[in-house]
Order: sequence, then C-alpha cells, then structure tokens
Amino acid sequence: SQTVGDGPRAAAAARRRLERVPGDGNMLELLGKISFVLGDYNAAAEAFDRLKALAPPTPRLLRQLVTVHTNRRSQEEAARAVTELLALDRSPASLEAALEAHVTFHEHKEAIAVIEALTRAQGARPMYRFAAGYAHAKLGRREEAERELRAVLDDPLYGDDARFELALVLKAERAR
Repeated sequence: SQTVGDGPRAAAAARRRLERVPGDGNMLELLGKISFVLGDYNAAAEAFDRLKALAPPTPRLLRQLVTVHTNRRSQEEAARAVTELLALDRSPASLEAALEAHVTFHEHKEAIAVIEALTRAQGARPMYRFAAGYAHAKLGRREEAERELRAVLDDPLYGDDARFELALVLKAERAR
C-alpha cells in the first residue's frame, strides 16, 4: 500500500519516464493526478495540458482541467475549460465540475443555469437546492433564495449552512 509520502517519489518517477517518452498519455495523466493530490496545481495543469495536446480531450480530462484551474484560482482558464467541457459533455459529473467552478468564482447566474440542468437530470438534490439558494441570495433574489434554503433546513449535510445563509437573507430583508 502506498502512503502520502510516496507521492513526491511517484511524481519524480513519472517525470523521469516522461523525459524518455514525452508522449506517454497514461504517465501524463498519472503525473497530473499525483501533482493535484500533492497540491501542486500548476504542475497538474501542465501535465493535463500536455495530455490534452496529444489527442482530442475526453470529458474526464476536461473535468480534471476544470478542477485544477478552479483550485489554482485561475478563473479565465477554468472558464475556458468549463465551456469546452459542456460543449462536449453535459453529464451530471461534468455539470457538477462546472458548478464547482462557478460557485468558486462567484458566477451566480451561471451557477443557477447549471443547477437547473442538474436538477432536470438528477432531481432536486439537497446539494443543488443549497447551491441554488446561496446563488439566489447573492443575486438579491430573496424569495427564490428563501424557498431553496428552507427546503434543506433539515438536511444533515446542508442544514446548518442553509440556516446561516437563510438568516443572512432574512436579516437583509429586515434591513430594507
């Protein structure tokens, strides 16, 4: 079994392999994943970009790029990857990757559009309702925010955050 301490050694081994065989797609993907886990988002982005240059990208690779660029806080690159991803694939996994980027970068209107697509595909899951409530609140849409946040107040995972956001929405309404 490998430990976290094996990560830097595995990354170094992957780099050595890529010096000998620069077009080894499996090794580029492995290096990207290892680099991501190690928190080296720039190295992960470089590995995934190199992999993308080898062949038409798969939805999985584009999801990885969205996640890496989101974690790098590179809004422009994340937006490009989201656009390319959703043009190729609108599966729930891809929509959720796009949602994470939109929420991270405070792109609330875009987040709501993705949440609506996810809800059509998967139903009104608590995560989607909480995210919708949060986004509506940030856009000043009190009624929509309150409806979505109240829907998840009893959810074990999202209830506490929903109560907090709902209190902010109601406080803002009282301050008017």
